[in-house]
Amino acid sequence: MTHMAKNTEEQEYRTKTDRVNSSRAGRRRKKRLREAVLIFSILVFVFVIALLCMSVFLKVSTIVVETESGRYSAEQVAAASEIKVGESLMRINKSAASARIRKNLPYIGTAEIKITLPDTVTIHVEYAQPKMCVNMAGGYALLDLDGKVLQTGVGMPAEHIAEIIGAAVVSAVPGQPIEFEDENTFNYVTGLAAACEEFGITGITAFDFTNTQDITLEIDYSIDVKLGTVSKATGKLRFGKEVIERTQAQQKSSASKIVIDLTGEDSAYVRTQEKIDADKQKQEVLTDADGNPIDPPEDADAEDGEEDEDGDDGYDDEDEADAWDAEADEDDAPKADEEDGEAENQGAVG
Repeated sequence: MTHMAKNTEEQEYRTKTDRVNSSRAGRRRKKRLREAVLIFSILVFVFVIALLCMSVFLKVSTIVVETESGRYSAEQVAAASEIKVGESLMRINKSAASARIRKNLPYIGTAEIKITLPDTVTIHVEYAQPKMCVNMAGGYALLDLDGKVLQTGVGMPAEHIAEIIGAAVVSAVPGQPIEFEDENTFNYVTGLAAACEEFGITGITAFDFTNTQDITLEIDYSIDVKLGTVSKATGKLRFGKEVIERTQAQQKSSASKIVIDLTGEDSAYVRTQEKIDADKQKQEVLTDADGNPIDPPEDADAEDGEEDEDGDDGYDDEDEADAWDAEADEDDAPKADEEDGEAENQGAVG
């Protein structure tokens, strides 16, 4: 009994001790919390006072414009930003001011604004370069790589400003992105232009978007790069960059237009336009509307100088007649072989 009573007393003592310790810990936590709230309140108060002081005392007294000599003066840039002397530095929205400059002065490509205490605003601007153009009713509209309209009503763009062909324009307002009838065309145009810039493809004279499933890139007025669909045009340009550069170097000594076919994604074919046209014409002559082979005209057997029933010579060009005969021989030869082969097969069966 004595041992049990002793254990009971020890348990009661520990319980009282735990309650005391827990109470002390709770008071310490509350004290730390009150101290933290007090410190935070003091910091907020100091911060608010600092803001008020800056708003009242830190005002714009100097606007510095850093720009290369060009279309716009420093005064025009400062005015376009709409930042005024005497304005509070704390109230200046740098991104909004930059956007105003680029919109009001279309040839400004970038406008970076910095605030230097206690009273100076510095505006650093760089000019955009016309890279593309669109032929409109009142003349050409010039665009930068981002599709922003730089100028309208231009009579004739400078050399190697790529003309956008086959894209109907809805709106072209200087300082704003151009709007096409097909909203996707804007992304197609800017994406392809950016890819050419990234891969260093130069001398571009036209982007042909007449058929978005078969877009064409014209270079130096003498090279057509066939890219097929726009979805994979960037990858095709990356693959065909070296072929394009070699062709540009060789084209200087060639009088015929060159066509680079990159529609196959992982292959490139280079041919002259004359060769393509000749093959196409030959194919059209030797096939009907359904693409089936046809025999030469009946008057092809007429001798030179002998008139047919219509009163025309059978062939005006002796070489052309020979070509017909050669094609006819080529067409007949396989048939003869097939007939011989069938006869041999029948004999073997017999």
